[in-house]
This record gives sequence, structure tokens and C-alpha cells, in this order.
Amino acid sequence: MLDDSIGWGAMGEVFRMHDHQGTALAFKVLHPDLASDADVVGRFVKERGILEALKSPNLVGVVDLVVEGATLAIVMELVDGPDLRSYLSQRGTLAPSEVCRIGSAVATGLAAVHAAGIVHRDIKPENVLMKDSDSHALPKLTDFGISSLVDTERARSTMLVGTPQYIAPEVSEGHDVTASSDLYALGIMLYELACGVTPFAGGSVMAVLRRHSDVLPGRPDSLPDELWDLISWLLNKQPGQRPPTARQVATILDALGPSLTNFPPGQVLTEPPAPVTGLQSGVTMAVPFTQLPAT
Repeated sequence: MLDDSIGWGAMGEVFRMHDHQGTALAFKVLHPDLASDADVVGRFVKERGILEALKSPNLVGVVDLVVEGATLAIVMELVDGPDLRSYLSQRGTLAPSEVCRIGSAVATGLAAVHAAGIVHRDIKPENVLMKDSDSHALPKLTDFGISSLVDTERARSTMLVGTPQYIAPEVSEGHDVTASSDLYALGIMLYELACGVTPFAGGSVMAVLRRHSDVLPGRPDSLPDELWDLISWLLNKQPGQRPPTARQVATILDALGPSLTNFPPGQVLTEPPAPVTGLQSGVTMAVPFTQLPAT
């Protein structure tokens, strides 16, 4: 039984519901434009088993996929707690150790998604839910099932998938979305958690997309060297020069967090530091962390 509406977005509206056993769940009804597309419906049915089998403490669990007439819906675990956007808004910025903790959790969830052959395509604070717990709020990545239903051409033409502030340069330039594109978006999100603004914010959508391709991010003063090195690696313009896997990013963040506990939250910025200009085509940034932990 559907209860009240608890959220909505470009992909659809989310309702609270209870199953026959009285368990509270989230019921996301996808946008009618998606439900009327036979190809989307076909992928919806085909990928049902994959999405339901995805399990991780850092993923919002998919319970069922519903196809009923003109309705497509995803039944999910109901997470009590705000999304990461609200969590950040309440705090302004997060301390580097907390950035590492949350980033590691998101990367862990993303590793499970990538292992299943799915690219998320829309990593951003709105798609991370912060589950209430006795100690630290537990980050749980959501909406990984929806992006996989929308083919690349549809995503490019409708802008249904992806948010300009987090879109990797190769995607805005018309190339395929890959797991590396998700890692780039994760790097943008880590930057934002540390200073309150994304690195290429300001101006029109086209101006933002151009800066993703043409300039390097300016460094906020509050970022310790080690965390800045990792974020810079994630934000490399060349997909092949970013960290190899989300699992390795999670491992690095886990190792960094305890060493950064003495660093306080940084100042809330209203605009990012000036970007580094003069980036030449084909030039890549130096890759830190060359001795990656075994995974």
C-alpha cells in the first residue's frame, strides 16, 4: 500500500509504502516518459535479477521491480535519514577525516555496482542517503538501478542522466560513460564536501561543461596534501589516468582518514578557487599513489 510522497526528481517520484508484512519500503515510480519507451521497459525486465542481487552495506537495496500497465517502479529499502546534500547543507563543510569516511563508503557501494557491470552515471550528494545510526550516519548509494535503464543516446538527447557539475569531460564531449566517469564524479563530490562548492561552478551549463574539459580545479586551502592528491587523481581529464577501480579508492580513503583527524572543517566557499588554466590537449597530471594497496 502506498503512503505519502517523500521525494521526486528527474527520474520519478518516491512514495513510502508498506508490504503485506507491514515492512516500510520506498516505492519509486519512474517518469511516464521512461515507462512509455519499449526499450527501457525491456531493459527493466532484463536487469531485474541483477539489481535485486546487488548487496552492499553502502547500497540502498533493491527489493523488486514492478511493471504494471503504464507504470514502472522500483521497490527499495527505505532509508531513515537525509540525503548527503541536506547533510552537507546543515554542516557547511566536513572535516577531511569525515570526507574520507563518507567517500570510502560511497566508493565501496560504487565498487559493488561496477562489479555487476553497471555504471551509475549520476554520482552526486542527492544520490547518497545518510542512514541514521547510533554513531555515524551510514552513507548508502542509491539510484544505481535507474541509470542502467537509460541508453547512452537517450541520456545525451534528454539530459535525464547526469548533472553538469559532476559530469566527466569525456561524457560532455560525447564519449561513452564508463566506470571511470563515475570516479570523476566521486572526486567532484569529495571536493564539494570539503569546501561547500564544486570546482567548476559558476555561469551557464555550457560554461561549466567547458571548464570540466579545459581547466584544472583550484585547490581549497582546507584540503590536506594527501586528500588533495587523491582528488586531483580522480579529476584527471583522461579517464585512463584516474584510479583503476572504486575499490582501490575506498582502500586509500580508509587509510587516509585516521591520519587526518586533527584537521578541522574548512571554510564554506561561495565560489571555487580560481581554476588552473593553460591545460594543453593530451597533457595529463602526475599520478600519485603509484603503490596501490592489493585488492
